[in-house]
Formats: sequence, C-alpha cells, structure tokens
Amino acid sequence: MRPTRAHVAALTAILFALGSATLTTVPAAAADLTPAPISPVVSTVANDDTLTADLADQAADLDGKDKGRKIGVIAVLDVPAANGRPASKRSIAAARSSVLGDLPSKHAVANTTYSNLPAISLDVDATGLAALAAHEDVLTVQRNTVVKLSMVTANNLTGATQVIENEDVTGTGTTVAIIDTGVDKTNGEIHPGLAGDVVGEACFHENGGCASATDAKDIDGHGTHVAGIITGPNGVAPSAKVYPIKVFADGPTAECPTTECPTTDGDILAALDHVVGLNIAHPGTIDEVNMSLGGGAFETAESCNAANPAYLQAFATLNGQGVSTFVATGNEEYTDAVAAPACVDGAIGVGSVDTTDPASDPYCWGATHSPIGQVSCFSNATPVQGKDELVDVVAPGCEIVSLGLNGNSNTTMCGTSMATPYAAGVGALAAEIAAHNGRTLTPALLEDLLESTGVQVADPRYPPTAPKFPRVSPPGIKQSLELEVPATTASGVGTTSATVSWGSIAGATGYQVNVTSEITGDTETITVGGLTTTVPLGCGPHAITVRAVSSGGIPSLPSDPFVLTVRNCPAAVEDVTLTAIDDQSHTISWSVPDEPSGAIVLQRRSLHGQWGDVQTLPTSAVSHVDAVSSCGLVEYRVFAQDANADRSVASDVVRRGICAPANDEVAAATVLTQTPPGQAAQQITEPDAMWATSSLTDPVVSCTQGFAANTQWYTFTASAQGRVNIRTTSAGEPSTEVDPVLAVYEGSPGASNEVACSDDAGTSLDSDVTVNVTAGQTYFVMLGNWADVAGDSASVQKLAIQWLPVGTVDNDTFAGATVLTGAGFHSSVIAAGFATVASSDPAHQCARLGPRVGGGTLWWRYTPTANGKLNLSTIGSTERFADTLLSVYTGTEGSLSTVACNDDAVATVTYSSLSSVALQAGTTYSILVSSYSATMPGSANDLVTLSGTFTANAAIQPPVKPAAPVAAKTYRVSVKASKRTARATKRPKKVIVTVRNAGNAASRVRIKASKAPRGYTFVYRSAAGKNITKQVTAGKYRTAILKPGSSTRITVSLKLKRVRKSALAKKKATISIRVTSVAKPAASATAKVRVRR
Repeated sequence: MRPTRAHVAALTAILFALGSATLTTVPAAAADLTPAPISPVVSTVANDDTLTADLADQAADLDGKDKGRKIGVIAVLDVPAANGRPASKRSIAAARSSVLGDLPSKHAVANTTYSNLPAISLDVDATGLAALAAHEDVLTVQRNTVVKLSMVTANNLTGATQVIENEDVTGTGTTVAIIDTGVDKTNGEIHPGLAGDVVGEACFHENGGCASATDAKDIDGHGTHVAGIITGPNGVAPSAKVYPIKVFADGPTAECPTTECPTTDGDILAALDHVVGLNIAHPGTIDEVNMSLGGGAFETAESCNAANPAYLQAFATLNGQGVSTFVATGNEEYTDAVAAPACVDGAIGVGSVDTTDPASDPYCWGATHSPIGQVSCFSNATPVQGKDELVDVVAPGCEIVSLGLNGNSNTTMCGTSMATPYAAGVGALAAEIAAHNGRTLTPALLEDLLESTGVQVADPRYPPTAPKFPRVSPPGIKQSLELEVPATTASGVGTTSATVSWGSIAGATGYQVNVTSEITGDTETITVGGLTTTVPLGCGPHAITVRAVSSGGIPSLPSDPFVLTVRNCPAAVEDVTLTAIDDQSHTISWSVPDEPSGAIVLQRRSLHGQWGDVQTLPTSAVSHVDAVSSCGLVEYRVFAQDANADRSVASDVVRRGICAPANDEVAAATVLTQTPPGQAAQQITEPDAMWATSSLTDPVVSCTQGFAANTQWYTFTASAQGRVNIRTTSAGEPSTEVDPVLAVYEGSPGASNEVACSDDAGTSLDSDVTVNVTAGQTYFVMLGNWADVAGDSASVQKLAIQWLPVGTVDNDTFAGATVLTGAGFHSSVIAAGFATVASSDPAHQCARLGPRVGGGTLWWRYTPTANGKLNLSTIGSTERFADTLLSVYTGTEGSLSTVACNDDAVATVTYSSLSSVALQAGTTYSILVSSYSATMPGSANDLVTLSGTFTANAAIQPPVKPAAPVAAKTYRVSVKASKRTARATKRPKKVIVTVRNAGNAASRVRIKASKAPRGYTFVYRSAAGKNITKQVTAGKYRTAILKPGSSTRITVSLKLKRVRKSALAKKKATISIRVTSVAKPAASATAKVRVRR
C-alpha cells in the first residue's frame, strides 16, 4: 500500500526543511515505518482523541442504555520505535503493565496480550473504556471486530511454470506463515502433499476454539487449500515452507452452524504477534504472511487505517522485520471498496483473475463476464492504481485445484483467498531469484517488483479507460532482477526543475525516470533513451528514482530516491461543508488559513468518477453555490492555488446524493410515531430508492455479513413499552425490483447496537423483523438493498410498520420468580418471547462459546425440605427457546453464585438438562432459563417448559428425559421453492429453496440440483452465503444435521448469459432440486422451478 498523505508529511518534515531547495539521498531500505497518525475523534466516554470513529459512535451507549455491558476492544499502546527499530519487548511490557495495572479490574478484563506488538485485547464497559482512553500509554482504541473466512493452468497463465521448470526456481529459502483454518491431518499426520513442508504450527482463539496452542488441525479445508497453492505438489513455490497458524474455531457450534466459523481481530493479532516473536527469537524464521481473510468495506486507505490502527502497527512491525504480508481484498463484488485488513498500509492487497472461461461467472450475482486472465467478477476492487490504490496486485484465484481434507489433492475453490497465496508463492520465487542475483528484497521492494513487472489486465466491470491491474508475472520478475539498478545523481537544481543523470546499464534499451510528489502522491514517469534528463518539479518535496528498462519493456528495481524540495505549496483549505438549498443546488463553504496569491479551485466528481475543476474563484472566496441536474452521488473538494499555479493538498471531501430520498442520511432519518396496538399498519412507499446512497458511516449488517446498498433511515422514540413489526411490503404488495435488507438499532446505529436484521424473510426476497421496544428508548431503522440498484431501474421500496400488543411474563424478573414445590413439577410459560433481560441477570458460565446472558430470561425458585438431588430439563421448549441455557444459583439478586449450569444436554440437541444437582434442606435455589440467542426476535408462539424431579437423600438419578418413543425412527424430508415459475433476465433473479426435516429423527440432507442449460447461469448458495454450485450439481452437498422440524435453505440465482445469436438460450428450462436424507432408510423429495426468458 502507498503511505497516506499524513504519513508522507511526517516523513518529509524529518528529511528536509521546506522553503529552500534541498537535496537528500534516502536509501530505500531505510524508509521510516512509523504508522500514520490517526485523525482525532471526539469520544463521548472520555475527553480524548484515542477512540476510532466506529467505537466513538457507540461509546455513549455504554454509559447509557448499555450501562454495565462490556464490549471487545483492541488498545494500541503508545510505545515509540527506537532508532528506526520496532519497539522492544521490554518497553511493550512496561506500557502493558502500566495500563493493566491502572485499569479498574471490574470494568476491564484483558483477553490477550502480545509480547511483540504494542497492543492488548480487552473487554471493557463504559468505565473501563474511559480509563483506557485516558491512559497516557494508550495511543488508540479500536473495536475487536469479528472476521469471516473472505494450478497448473494458473501457473501456465502467469509464466510460473516457465520459471519453475526452466530456471529451477522453486521458492527455496522462504517460509510463509498462513493465518487461516489450519492444515489437514489424518491420525496426526500432515497431508501427504505438504509432507516436509510444515515447519511449525500454532492456534489462537479467545473463545477456546483451539485443541492446543500448537495444534493447527484443519476441519474446514480452507487453510489446507491455501497451503497447497503455495507449496503443494503443483504449487507456485513447491520448495517453500509453511507455518500454519489456526485462528478460526472448529464448528459447528451454537453460534456457528457450519464449519466456517468466525475469528476476531484479537485472534488474528495474536497470530501476527506470534510471527513477530518467532523472528525476534530466530531472525528470518518467517519471510511472508498469508491472510486469506477479512471483512468490512473501505473506499480509501485513510478510512481503513483510521478504523484498523492495531493492524497498522502490526504490519509496520512485520515490515520492519523484512516480512511481507499478503492479504485478500474480499469476494463481495465491490467495485468501490475492499475488505480490511487488505486496505491497511503495509499490506499487499491481492485481487483475483480468472484462469479459465468461464471461471468466476457462476460465482457472481452481477452480469459481467470475466475473460481468461482478467479480474474476476467477484473480486473486490477500486478503480484506482498508483498513490490511492487498494488492490496492489492480482493473481489467479478461480477454479484453482489444490489440496483438501482427508488427504485429498483434487479440491477446487474460487476466491481472493486463492489468489492471495498464489501471489505469496510468486513472492517466494522473487526472493530466490533476487538471492541468485546477490539482492535482498525488502517488503517495499518486493511490492514494487510485483507491481512494476506485472502484466496489465483489465477489470471488465469498469469502462475501457479505467486503470488496469498488475497480474503477477514470474518471468517479468526474473528479467527485472537480472538488470542492474542505475547509480543516479542530481544537479542543476533550481526553483522549477532539476537535472538527473545515471550510469549506463548492460542490457537496457531505455530508462524510466519517476518523479513522485510527496504532497499529492502523484507520480510522473518520463521515458528516456539517454543517460540524463531535466525533470520539471512542482511545489513541495519530490522523490526521484531511475529504472533501467529491458528490450521486453520490463523495468529494473528503482534507484535509491533523491528527495528535492524547490518551493513550498500553498496552505490547505479547511472546514469544508455542504448545505443543500433545494433538490439540485447547494452551497459549498470553507475557510482559508493563509490566503493564497492565486485562486481557490473547486473540484467535483459524480458517481465515483474522475475529479474535474468546476470553478476557479478569487482568493477571498469562502463559498460557492453549485447546481447538478443529473441524479446520483456528487462529491466536492477544494484547493488553494498560488500565482505559480501550484496547488495545496486537497481539502476533505463533502458529498450529497442528488434525487436521493430525504432520509438518505442517518441525521435526516424519517421520524415514525408509535401508534396504539391493533391499529392498521403504517404504509410507506419510497419511489426514489434507486438514488439513495450508502454513507461511509453505515454499519455492517449481520444478516448479509457486509454493507447494505442504497440505504434510507427512519427513527422513533418509544412512548411506551411495546413491540413493532416492520416488513418490506405495503398493503400486501412487495417492494419492486429490489432485494431489501432491514436492520434495527437500539440507540446510535452501529454493529454492536443491532437488535434485529433481515434479508430474505421466509421464502421471499422481502425482509421482516419484529422488535421489543422500551419506553423512552430511541431506535433507528435502516432500509437498504442487497446490492446497488441501477439508477435507471423502476425500483420502489415499501415498508409497513405495525405496533403489536405487549405480552407480559410473570416470571420475567428475579423478584417475580415462579415458586416450585413438591418432588416433581412441570412448569410452562406461554408467550415466552415477551420475556426481557434485566441488567442484574447473570451470565450462564457454561455457554459453549463463553459466559453469556442470552435472550429473554425466566426465573423459578425452589426450596427443598430435605437434602437431596434435583433433575431439570427444558425439553419441549419451542421457537426462540428451542436452544436454551439453564443455571441454578444461590444468593440474592445481583449477588448470585452458580451451583450448576448446562448449555446443551448432549451434542446433538439444543435443550438443556441438569442431573443430580445436590441441594441442601432449607436453602432457596434460583433457577434461570434463557434463550441462547440474544438477537432472535421473540413472539407469542414461544413456549418454555421446565420439568424437574427432586429425590430426598437419593443416589444420583439419570437426567430427566422424554419417554422412549413407541414408534421407530422415521426419516422424512420436504423441499419447497419460493417460486414455481421464474423469468430469467440479464440481471440475476433469486429463488429461495427451503429444505425441512419432516421426520422424527435428526439427519443430514443431501441436495442435488440441475446444472444450468445452454444460455442460462444457475448459482447455488448455502444459507451462510457460500457458493455451493459445484457440490450441489454433483450431488455431493450435505447440510448440517437438521433436527426434527428444523429447516435450512439454499438460494438459486438465475440469469441469462450473453451468448451468440446462434446459441440463444432455450425459451424454457427447469430447475430440479432433489433432497435425500443421509440417514437410512433414506427418504427423498423433489421441487421444480420452471424458468423462461
């Protein structure tokens, strides 16, 4: 990644004095790796600038409605580097001890500390966060967010085969740490395709997801596939070594129903800290890090760095050790953003290109076709190369055949997760070629080498004039490293130019002179045939390098830069704001600290296009009125310009959505009013939904695991306790030409305040949420779309808001506990979904992923008259309470001690059961039952049953369980599609297929579905959003275990392909989905959907 402007400014202030022409030689290997300063953020918890923006937005809630609640954070310690070296372990330990020693122990709990990274992972409440933010040894505090999981043909495409086979370059000498799901093992033996390649293992997971700290056994297959791409039998660098570090917990679990379980920033940072420690103990142990993971969406490096300061520190430390970090940009099809931490400075962000035709097409919702060698349609990107690039290189990432679980060597996967290890493998080849030529590659030089020698390839989602992306090229790398680097000098330095000269290089047919402004980051490249040239220089410092160019057009590594400052730039414009006047016009205002001698220049761009000058104004101007006639997003920035036409650094950007609905931003949310229960639903129609924009501050929504597009906002303050149902239909009619997403937030919008989220409720594309509300509490509702809606579409969003009667539950509170008596009891709570959670309710200590309060809480009280044993069970509970937590306590409210606790009675059920709990005569015991889910909405249909028996002075009794079934186990399955007929167009259409276990015994279900006929594309995705097309069409996909009455779903995306007229799609086709129980005797069912164009 390129340094931010703030970073460059900090460097230049050290290297030279502004105001007079100076010349400084800066060796490339000695670049300052100090992270860029983070922009100040006002904290509502502490009067400090240490909180990142997303954390500051939620801080007030911790001191208000969420008082006492703890959240996960990462504290970055203020430990300065010494003499250009990373902070010492001693200084990190001292700062860590100082911080932890000063924090109030009840309000801040450390989860993970790092020996070599200046950071701590903690859980804090409002008091703990305030103390943390105010501490003198804390630089920045960020959220500890959840992160999701994102060869032969490929080697021929990039030329790696040529280098491996003809030049005998195989990646010898490089070890790659793979932070992922681990590595395949069978009976303790590493996958045979990696035999002798694994030099160590580690595992880090804050919630106990590791079998041991040194066991990285893979049960998912993702990490094994990644390792095989690097160094498997057909890998890019077959002689490289790998060090798998597992950070993803083994699933399935109650919170993660598949094996694709998440990790957190804290776990990943622990892995990075481990890498740093390995290199401190034995320098050179790890040369590269591969991170085929990430989350979120960031449009700029500046916003990405500000939100991820801990990664910024970690990557800087690793770069300082000579470690290059390759990170996947993500698979969400974004064309204006990439995932973190790929966008953080110090990472090499890797996108994917296709290796076959078609390769990525079936994996994308969009209609863009990706030809061989071009950027894959799913690969996140921004249309930028150079100073603001977020995608540094691209590499083969789709239809990649590599290693799998259980010794498999023929597993195919597709994604930037595959492209990233491919690029890392090419990095290993580059290091070996460099060593053969007596060179050592720093991380900065390796990134430069990969980019400058890459084959320029297009992203078909952008217009032909958009920048192209460098696809890794091992032959180009070899040519580059065989060229000597020119020895360069400068002379004739004036106020507008300088003369640069260099020595002749054997094999060079020309030279490139690169002049980079360290104020703007813009680079000008001058091609020269001789050995000297005069370069024009603008204001501010410029770095000048020279490269030799081979006959094939491949450049050498750059010479050490000369940094020249010939004159100062004008002071930057500040305090830029935009105020709307009417639907199309607005006022842009600003302030100028030092009035320039030339003019004020206003620039504008539309729909993320190119910037262009709109108006040149007098130096005294402090505002301008502009009007835009076309609908869409428009952005402005302002420059100061002096008499020499030199411009200042650009101001901050202000933006507005023209034709956007009035409630396009959170601050302008439409106010809803609570009405008496039973009245007709309030109907809302939003005809301008296609012009709604997505703000940079919009939160990630849990039900899509990403950002929603075209967001609109609503808000209400509950006047009384109640329930509200919000759905994306109006008068029974669904929204038009959209795929709506709904989310509800309690307090300020943010991921941690989300109380409900819906995408594709039931079997339709519409969304539906029901939320309990508290009197006096303010709520925000976000209405968005699953993907950007075309501006020329007929998209209409619809909402229906209906207030529902409030149910009360007698034993919802500790004080209202239901009293149980006798030796046997069966207590049922109807409409348990109305149960709430009190601030004094304790956490169940036995919850599988760590202590948790859960959802609605229900209390019982029991006082035995004699010593004895108690058995309890929640079997028979339904809906929200089908998955329960059960605890027995002694003590008083707010001061309870756990006697016994159970999450799941056995591994295959979700109800809770306790057996033979020893009770003392005359002691009062409190029994608590909670829903495991804290976010699933409750309803009047929710039922909780608590059954129990007490035996005085008895031996241990078996747990309470239902009577043995009279009938034998039966397996029945059903399958239902949301549509019987679907029309295919060039835009994808979705059909939801629901698979249900209709029998009386649990079983997995095998799904087999039709391949797409000529002219159509069918894409099948699991409920978790994973592309399962290959497995489903081959009949090899199995669901997780479905309990009796439970269901799962798959989504079918269908569209017309762009084909020759001679190969038009059939007018009619059929999707056939057959489901079969895995358990015997097998039962089957089939659903069909007719497709027409």
